[in-house]
Amino acid sequence: MNGNPSLDEDRVLIETRAEGLLIVRVRSQQNTDNPLPDAVFSFRPGDPQYQQWEQRLNRQSAEQLAE
Repeated sequence: MNGNPSLDEDRVLIETRAEGLLIVRVRSQQNTDNPLPDAVFSFRPGDPQYQQWEQRLNRQSAEQLAE
C-alpha cells in the first residue's frame, strides 16, 4: 500500500457500509500469550484518509475478481 507499507495485506479487512462509510479492521498479531484486540477505524467521504482506503478497497476487489 502506498500510504503505509508496514501493514500486511492479510491483516487488513475493509468493508463498505451505508452512505459510503468505510470500516477498516487491522487484525492484531497473535504471536503473544495476551494479544491486543483488533484495531477498527471508520472513514466517511471527506475524511483525510478516506480516498486512500477507498483505493485500497478497490484494488483488493479487483485482485479478488482476477483470482
